Amino acid sequence: MAGAVEPVSRLFERVEFSEPAIPFISTVLGRLAVGSELSDALYWSEQITKPVRFREAIHAATSGEFSAMQAYIEVGPSRVLAAMGRDCDSGADGTIHEWLCTVDPRSAANPFEAIATLQERFAQRLPMDESVRHTWNHSAFPWTVPRHPLIGKEMPTVSAAGGEQVSRYSSRVRLDVLDALRDHVILGMPLMPGAAFIDALLAAGRLEHTRIDRRISSSAVIKLSDVSIFSPLLLPESLGSGVAPGEQGFHPSSLELSVEMKPDGRDHLAEVRSRRIGTTLAAANEEEYEQSHCRGRLAISAGTSQLPASTGGQLTDLQRRFYSEAAVDVSQLYATFAELGWQYGKLFRPIAQLFKTDTEAFAELRLPRPVLPCEEGFIIHPAILDGLFQVAGSLLLTAEKAPAGSVYVPIGVDELAFIPSTSKRDIVWGRVTFAEADDEAKRRQERVVNCTLYDEGGRVLLYVSGLRSRLLRTEVLLSGTGAAAESNKLWSVEWRASHQQPVAHHEEPVDHSTNWLIAGVHPAVQSQLEEFFLKTMPGAKVVFCAPSVVATDVRRLLQQEAWNGIIHIGGVTASISEMECLSDVLVLLQAVIDWQANESSPRPLPAMFLVTRGACCEATENSGLSHSLAPVHSGMRGLFRTAKAELEALWNRFVPLHYINIEPSSDKQTVTPEELRQVFSVIQQQGAKAQFIQDQLTQEPSKPLFYESESLLRDGELLLPRLVPASLEDCGDGNALAEAMTGTIVITGGLGGIGLVLAKWLTGQEARAVVLVSRTGTPSAEVQRSEDWHLLQSRRQHQTRIVTASCDIGDREQVKLLFRSLRAGSFVCHSTGQVVELPPIRGIFHAAGVLRDCPIQKQDAETLASVFRPKSQGAWNIHNALEELNMNEGLKVFLMFSSIASLVGNPGQANYAAANSSLDALASYRRCRGLAGHSIQWGPWIEQGMAAELGERLERAGFRGISNKVGVEVTEAVVSQGTTGDFVVACQEFIWPRFVMRYRGCLPAIFEEQTRSVTVRMRDERSSRQAAGPEMHQESAFASMAPDELRALIQATVSGAAKQVLGTAEEPPADAPLQALGIDSLGAVEFRNAVQDAFDIRLSATLLFDYPSVQAVSDHLWSMVRAKTAIDTSSRGDDQLASAAVLQDAGVSIAVVGMACRLPGSVNDLEAFEEMLLTFQDCIQEIPPSRFSIEEVYDPDPDAKGKIYVREGGFIDGAELFDNRFFGISDAEAREMDPRQRISLEVSYEALGTNAEPIRALSNI
Repeated sequence: MAGAVEPVSRLFERVEFSEPAIPFISTVLGRLAVGSELSDALYWSEQITKPVRFREAIHAATSGEFSAMQAYIEVGPSRVLAAMGRDCDSGADGTIHEWLCTVDPRSAANPFEAIATLQERFAQRLPMDESVRHTWNHSAFPWTVPRHPLIGKEMPTVSAAGGEQVSRYSSRVRLDVLDALRDHVILGMPLMPGAAFIDALLAAGRLEHTRIDRRISSSAVIKLSDVSIFSPLLLPESLGSGVAPGEQGFHPSSLELSVEMKPDGRDHLAEVRSRRIGTTLAAANEEEYEQSHCRGRLAISAGTSQLPASTGGQLTDLQRRFYSEAAVDVSQLYATFAELGWQYGKLFRPIAQLFKTDTEAFAELRLPRPVLPCEEGFIIHPAILDGLFQVAGSLLLTAEKAPAGSVYVPIGVDELAFIPSTSKRDIVWGRVTFAEADDEAKRRQERVVNCTLYDEGGRVLLYVSGLRSRLLRTEVLLSGTGAAAESNKLWSVEWRASHQQPVAHHEEPVDHSTNWLIAGVHPAVQSQLEEFFLKTMPGAKVVFCAPSVVATDVRRLLQQEAWNGIIHIGGVTASISEMECLSDVLVLLQAVIDWQANESSPRPLPAMFLVTRGACCEATENSGLSHSLAPVHSGMRGLFRTAKAELEALWNRFVPLHYINIEPSSDKQTVTPEELRQVFSVIQQQGAKAQFIQDQLTQEPSKPLFYESESLLRDGELLLPRLVPASLEDCGDGNALAEAMTGTIVITGGLGGIGLVLAKWLTGQEARAVVLVSRTGTPSAEVQRSEDWHLLQSRRQHQTRIVTASCDIGDREQVKLLFRSLRAGSFVCHSTGQVVELPPIRGIFHAAGVLRDCPIQKQDAETLASVFRPKSQGAWNIHNALEELNMNEGLKVFLMFSSIASLVGNPGQANYAAANSSLDALASYRRCRGLAGHSIQWGPWIEQGMAAELGERLERAGFRGISNKVGVEVTEAVVSQGTTGDFVVACQEFIWPRFVMRYRGCLPAIFEEQTRSVTVRMRDERSSRQAAGPEMHQESAFASMAPDELRALIQATVSGAAKQVLGTAEEPPADAPLQALGIDSLGAVEFRNAVQDAFDIRLSATLLFDYPSVQAVSDHLWSMVRAKTAIDTSSRGDDQLASAAVLQDAGVSIAVVGMACRLPGSVNDLEAFEEMLLTFQDCIQEIPPSRFSIEEVYDPDPDAKGKIYVREGGFIDGAELFDNRFFGISDAEAREMDPRQRISLEVSYEALGTNAEPIRALSNI
């Protein structure tokens, strides 16, 4: 081993040593180490060869200056050295030492017991004279009152796109509150009670009113109206992972509930939302997206307000009248509820007494247990309010017997009025009476009741006018439709009137020197535009481009001027076909792309506008004209949405692209001066807004930015789109789908993946006949080997007639021939050659389609036509055949399979998005004419279909996949609506934090309601990182890394981004061109975004063209990162703390005559302090509610500005308590004092009171 001494010594020479702060006795030296002996590397290396001088070391430790030591403690896993030390302790001076070990494996001893032994043997404690302990007569001066258990924290108030202020109140629901609510069990699932949603709305209204008007008077009435509860909330497990059962109430659950309020006149529109935080399904921040559950209108009358006269009379009169009736057996009632699926736990069984007649019910409602401290903030405890709804349910069950397997579910409230009161609300009385149902309620088969709640003193607490309940089958509640609604998979677009005026009338012309490029101009329209500009903007320079212009000519024009706006107006007339118009728009966009690629440095983009006429009839159901006019340029909207997303990804910046649709007109060749004024009014407004946004994005915006990128002009009014949750009705057994099952159902694309899924489902539902249409009419070899095909063949022999048909759905004549043959009843199956008798056609599912993805630069008329032919043209061919053959009358279902690309756009799918947008317009057009028609904008079907291989990439972009089960259930729910409900429904579960990343700094306002909270959090995170100072920035971390480490990090990050885009786990070769490995142009954009986000560096859109391999990109990033981190670091001065001053011995003696303390962990005297130290007591607890609401300041993100990321800490008990009168301090003064001053006064007095001398004796010291 001697040979190891020198190399080990060299290793120790690299160690920085310091002298020990306490005596160090070495078992190598056998004595006390002195001077720099321990700093010598040779001392440590020679321990390999030198003997252990344990006896000499023990002698040194027990003699001389150390002989006065009383005990020696071995710190180790077993009692070894302590025993050896005792044997080596000679005790020559007669001193007896204790030899102890903290752990003895042969007994149950532990460190606490060892410390207790030391305390018992060596500590000397004088008894406390209880006569000098002062007893305080405390008064309470709390900081706050308990907050609402479900909401409470006000989020930043932000401006919506329309300019109005929006407030959010939110909170993580505590585990003990969640545990209480889990007693609300429906069909075996713990669901958030609808009563809790209503209570949250009331609480938010009270918070908002007190925020604005300080306080609510006792006579004020909080009113809710038009409340709809449209999505259940499944409650998570109450006990979080890693939380002890006894501690769970002190922790937040994974459920966050929020109420968002937006002013609407004198009222507020309020919506209850939820999101899951920190769960397995939402472990990453991007998974934390919101779900909407309930919304309504809220108003508060601050003055004296009277409740409606119909509230029900005096409580004493009701009690006198009903007490003469026989009471209902409450235990039997809850047993009946349980059989129906209302399996309430103990807390949600508040009905203590119940009396009923045929039309009225009266009950005493009482909480089964005392109100917990965490529940004190409820306006009306959800168990009490739900109990009132249970009384309503019992009355409905009396009135009519519910079908087996069905339950009444509250789905909304017409009006609700609540009077704030200080009276107790854990024991109340409720009255329920039937109300007259309006025509809409009758059509929806809803039952309506009125409810009144009284406190024990007979005062009315709450009145509900029009509690609506609907009878739903249990399978509907448990089906994927309910799940889809719960997880917000179903959406529709709602067009809302803008607060802005769309038309700016100018009596005098405005002489602006502006430049306008207008493309797609038909000669008949050009003269009208010239006249318009001459009258309204005579100083403007206007350049017109005909539809036939080529991209190079347009690019040349773009380079000539600084354009104020670029407008494509070809869609306002029917002079050119839809395909010609779309091709012309592609030419314009390609020219803009080439123009920007040749720009030496980026500069603000001119606003760009695509204008069409009557491409949709969503907002014109009351217009008889729009019913008769078929949409012409309906694909433009889908192309626009894709172009905006793709261009922002390509250029890595906000793109001011806008879509305007004007009123349908029977004159398809011209545009009126009034229409031009409306259009250019919107163009000027949005152009100014676009310029403002681009200016804001050069800085760090102070609030989320939204851009109104789409507009409809109808009857002189500007309409703007908003994405809202779609709600589907349970249409019972006699719905449109059930009627369609009695006839023949045609499926186009029937031999494809989704077509076979539909056929399998329909045959399983015992449809009479299914016709599978494809171009060949013959299943492929792969299809014939599939389980689905074999299953269909087995069913062919039984209940369902399954027929295949050959038809090019894009050929109008072939489609007409197909439907004429089907109408005849006798049809020849293409695959078998047999003649099959078919019933009349009752349903059509149009699922045909192809993909031909490519970026806008490579799109042309041929790529458009190839996708339009089976998708859009095929659907219109079917529609026209039905018209010509008079087959619409008996048709109950006409469902078109559209794509989510039509709603949100998808880079690389401009042609596909346009074709599907055309389907959506056809569905709207048919429904406006009273015909069957639905379009579902599907997200990716992940089990088969066109997106089966793209699921991972789409999920990274913010789109969750759709299973076959969910797809079929949503299909059933939508088509069952018949000619009711939304025309177009989107089925897509979004991952909103990922989805918003496709837009660079500014989001289309259509997604504002879903993404506002996401963008607020992202903005706050950015602000927090900025406020944290330069040392928190990423470049400081890079600057502190060694060059080799930084290179390795960059290379690993670039390689990881490439693997993610390629969808492989293998490392790509460092020198291989990534595009040769399979990264296409869309993948190149995704790769660029991933890399630039990782390093917070702006990268060129042509990154992979300039640097084609992992190594080339890494080298480029290396130079950029080094340049970025080379910023002057001298400004980052060291924040060194000043060293504490050392007290110098000036010969002055200090005597401690008394001590007192107040410390966390209920340590309020010296005995408790000593006990805390010796027993290692954990003094950390949840922040006391009497201090402040932790929900208002808590944020799990350590970088969140102005927040704390912990929910617990060390807190002194009763810090809000103070005996102010003992010190002669008034209540008003005590309330304004710093709490530390109050505690210091009391502790100081206690310290004086514990000394052995009277206080007066110390007065002259």
